Amino acid sequence: MRNNYLVIILATFILLSCESYPEADFYEVNGIVSIEAASLPDQNNWITLPYYTSVSKISYQDSLAATGRLSFPFFIRRPGTYSLWTLTSQASANPAENALTLRVLDNRQFLVDDYRLQLSESHALEWMNRDSRTGEEISVFFPEPGHYSVIFESGGRDGYVIDKLFMSLNDGRKPEGFAFPETNNHRVDPVLSRRDQRVVIPPAWSFGMVAGTPSSGDDLHTAIELLSRYNITPNALVYTAGYISEGSDPGNSNSRSYLNNRNIRPGMMLFDADDPNAVRVRGDGFTANGPEKEYLSSGVYDVVKLWPGAGLSAVEHSFGLMLEAGAAEQRRAFVLSGLENIYRQEIKEYPASWSSAKNIELLLSGDYEGHVTGLKESIGMVANPRMSTYEIPFLTLNIGSYYRDISLMDEEEIIRWFQFLSFYTMMYIYSGNEDVLETILKLPEESRKYIGGLLDHRRQLFPYLYSLAHLVRPTGVKPVRGSADHPDQFFLGNSFLVAPVYKKGATEREVFLPQGTWYHYRDGTAYRGGEKITVNVSLYEIPVLVKAGSIIPYRQNSETISGESIETMRVDIYGGDRGTFRLYEDDGITTRYQLGEFSTTAFRYFEHEDYAMFTIGRRVREYLGQPEYKEMHLSFKFVDEPTLITVNDETLGRESWSYDDENRTLHLNRLQPHYQKTDFYIQF
Repeated sequence: MRNNYLVIILATFILLSCESYPEADFYEVNGIVSIEAASLPDQNNWITLPYYTSVSKISYQDSLAATGRLSFPFFIRRPGTYSLWTLTSQASANPAENALTLRVLDNRQFLVDDYRLQLSESHALEWMNRDSRTGEEISVFFPEPGHYSVIFESGGRDGYVIDKLFMSLNDGRKPEGFAFPETNNHRVDPVLSRRDQRVVIPPAWSFGMVAGTPSSGDDLHTAIELLSRYNITPNALVYTAGYISEGSDPGNSNSRSYLNNRNIRPGMMLFDADDPNAVRVRGDGFTANGPEKEYLSSGVYDVVKLWPGAGLSAVEHSFGLMLEAGAAEQRRAFVLSGLENIYRQEIKEYPASWSSAKNIELLLSGDYEGHVTGLKESIGMVANPRMSTYEIPFLTLNIGSYYRDISLMDEEEIIRWFQFLSFYTMMYIYSGNEDVLETILKLPEESRKYIGGLLDHRRQLFPYLYSLAHLVRPTGVKPVRGSADHPDQFFLGNSFLVAPVYKKGATEREVFLPQGTWYHYRDGTAYRGGEKITVNVSLYEIPVLVKAGSIIPYRQNSETISGESIETMRVDIYGGDRGTFRLYEDDGITTRYQLGEFSTTAFRYFEHEDYAMFTIGRRVREYLGQPEYKEMHLSFKFVDEPTLITVNDETLGRESWSYDDENRTLHLNRLQPHYQKTDFYIQF
């Protein structure tokens, strides 16, 4: 009987493998249809043009184009009900006009269904799937296999933008960012293709504060010295003036010596400018007779920022020159490029992008009086999966969104931006041509101390942040993610829920908590998930909640994020649920992690009413310079006082651990060998 089953399975596999597909430009593959509008020929009053973060189809005014049809053709192999999403943007400032006729036709051009696609209220590209007439999500039933097409009708009007069409059988997948690659080959699984996209990890120091500055020489050094008294020390400085003259940039010998002594990485912006003395990049190549190649090849700069407009080939070339300059040490390159290329999957290899004035200006629409400038919109860029910017794992954001120079922002706005960025993936502090460091120095001393405290915390949180960065490579899951239903808050990994305060003068903040138990990060107040809560806030507070069961590693504080010993680590374990965490470590500097030179250590926590178990796994893999042991300071939060603790079945004496009754926290230390798995049993 078993052999019969095997024969049936084998025959089915052969039939499916040999199944012929008719000729088509695009296909349904494993229940997914994904089509980029730019792949279609220009039709009627629809033309291919760059838009915001992509290259899209944009309609222009044409009275002769009565319907203004734009057709997306495809072949469906699996009949059924498909959710239909469109990556699009608004056509008008009038919400009543922000709807686009959408029709679905079969191969005989008979109507299958029709809708009025509701467009967003933002100029930014956003995934939409609601019918403006009913408010219901758009889903289409395809009764049989065959050729179909989705038609958008502009009516000859201008201003409509369509970037991509995405459909999913039984709503099995929802689009995020630019969603899945095109399904133009029925043999290529879009899910696997997306998962296999190569991701490069930035150097460890880039997860600290990277600041842009037009200052130079003694003025810059004085600002750094004054700010260091408050623990406000940048990990890297990107010189933004764009002009090269003796003593004016952080790459000259005097400045370089000073920055090296402070362990600050020098960087340079390459401008797209008309001045022949400017270091610049234009379009897809370097400018003729420009000095930019010399600077990129010098090995002096650890970070290069490209002005918006640099094409993908310019990004690749810049990155390649920096890799060549650091080849002897196998040093990683770090290039910040504009958002124009983020729709290209290759951009994740280069590996960070930054938001420019042009990009952010498109986001801002409506009346934002009473809000911290650009903050809510920037949170949405990285937290709302329906935004095109969502998919980029290492996206940097200008303080003030580049829409307003930091010198024009008041103390509250600056503090709120620092709060947000201190819990975000990358902490890039830049604002037009204004000097961020000088502006911070002008803040009241209490605010300077507070910003220093935020930076202290971020430096200690480095093992958590860097592990999330590594996790992008095998899983494609980025460090910051969120929900389209609550786009003004986000998750940093699985542990932290962050709700930045973006309303000016706010004394409270509403936060939606997913299912589970959550703890206020500062005061430990416990909340039950599945509902909205309101928390009180002051100027020096950002609502951050931690999920029960979280395991969060910290390192010792230091002046730079990748400094100090890695042999000592604090690990906080939050009681109330079970949880896991995988710690990733490498040398933080070289590209050798791509060859497998990194290590992982798994942590697992399980809790029962009467006991808890915590496991530190054996170290898997290794890298050059990794210590043989780690001194781990374990803090089990929100647990009862133990009556018994065993480590690998050996009872731990009472003198080896302590319990804080007021905060319900168990403390114990463990010298953990890399080769050993350690099991803790805690009986309550």
